[in-house]
Amino acid sequence: MESIKNFEAYKAMREIKFRAWDNIQNKMTYSVSVYSELNEAPWWGGNHINPETDNTISSFDNGTIMQYTGLKEIYEGDIVKARYYYQYSGSSSNWEWRTRSGEIRFENYKWILKVGDYEKIKLGDIEDSEIIGNIYENPELIKT
Repeated sequence: MESIKNFEAYKAMREIKFRAWDNIQNKMTYSVSVYSELNEAPWWGGNHINPETDNTISSFDNGTIMQYTGLKEIYEGDIVKARYYYQYSGSSSNWEWRTRSGEIRFENYKWILKVGDYEKIKLGDIEDSEIIGNIYENPELIKT
């Protein structure tokens, strides 16, 4: 019972939503429920992904689950054009506004915008953003 109370408190802090990319039908499904292997109760409401009863996505092998970041309608796997303040050359007085596009990821317990192979920007450092696609429907938007 304590874990349910903790989950309810966490849920109140930010909305928890999921979406899923279906590798078979090549489409995105929103409002997805995630089921625990320990029971059949959904972790979160919406369309159900349950290998026993639903053909939409029969398992994680046939699709990818992505979590909502809590910002705008940005989900993991989205490609976002973002504006942020950047410090360069190691000096505290050398700051500039930058605009970059990249993929939203959850790495090392934080949401980031991954730009190319090396640059990672924490979502909290982003001033303004626009969703321009996602890695499944618009992979050409990712620049490496």
